[in-house]
Amino acid sequence: MTLGVAIVGAGWMGETHANAVIAEGDAVDVIIDVDIDRAASLAGKFGARAATDLSAAEGCQAAVVATPSALHLRQSEELARMGLPLLVEKPHRFPGEDATRMREALAKGSAPFQVGMTTRFHPGVRAIADAVQAGELGDVLSYTDRYWFRLDDDTLPGWYFEPDTAGGGVLLTNGVHILDRCRWILGSGLHADLYRSRRLFAAHNVEDFALVQGRAKGTDTAVQLSLLWSPHEPGPSELAIVGTSGCARSGPDGWSIVSATSHRSGPAPEPQEPFNLQWRDFRSKVLGENEFAADDPTLDMLELTLADIETLYRLEKADG
Repeated sequence: MTLGVAIVGAGWMGETHANAVIAEGDAVDVIIDVDIDRAASLAGKFGARAATDLSAAEGCQAAVVATPSALHLRQSEELARMGLPLLVEKPHRFPGEDATRMREALAKGSAPFQVGMTTRFHPGVRAIADAVQAGELGDVLSYTDRYWFRLDDDTLPGWYFEPDTAGGGVLLTNGVHILDRCRWILGSGLHADLYRSRRLFAAHNVEDFALVQGRAKGTDTAVQLSLLWSPHEPGPSELAIVGTSGCARSGPDGWSIVSATSHRSGPAPEPQEPFNLQWRDFRSKVLGENEFAADDPTLDMLELTLADIETLYRLEKADG
């Protein structure tokens, strides 16, 4: 069955999701954006309709929300009340927003809901998660995740750097990824002992650097998470795990797992690949071919991650 999909948001992220939809043999039926010219420009690439109102998604079999973060919760609620299966870009809400009405809308519509967490669909990270959860690395001694990016003037739209439209800085925008995969891989939430952040760009009104140190709850696993939007070229992003029986890492040059029983590795994926794999996974649930697992990036799972982020922001305020 071919799914007809509504893409909400005609920016770079909307186009990336649309490419994933097409790659899996589905159709982009409509592009929805408040800017009709921008919607029409992207719609022309996919043979789709252009619209400015969410009601244009009626009749589609699924929707992807890829608008600025300030709009995610409200738009998701409206689409969920239509009964549309939803893949919503992270974060699914701002810190401090209440997802109660979202839950009610999902319950009423009875449709699948998933948050777009593409790092879960990196083949190497999935292999590492499987290895940790199978006990292949033994007891995990340390878990380090460094998520660093250089930002030039045109790397991201300006709304990412304003609290009213982004909800927060690098901790929210990128930290939602690494906090989510920390919980997913280790099977435990994070107990934070330290949180620090700084602005590095004069024009930004949100944090560009964030550091989190602590341990996985109920374990002795030391955790350090580092996030950076840099005005210069930083070192590479890297996930590194040390266990009593092996080590694992994933970075821009590929991934590897070395343990007492095996040694395997692979290349880093092309940028579009995780989006394609994510859509393939989501559409299988829309079609009833697979069911959601307990640790999938659903509303309940990502609510735990947002709670962690809210705790970190409060911890920083308490520290002055």
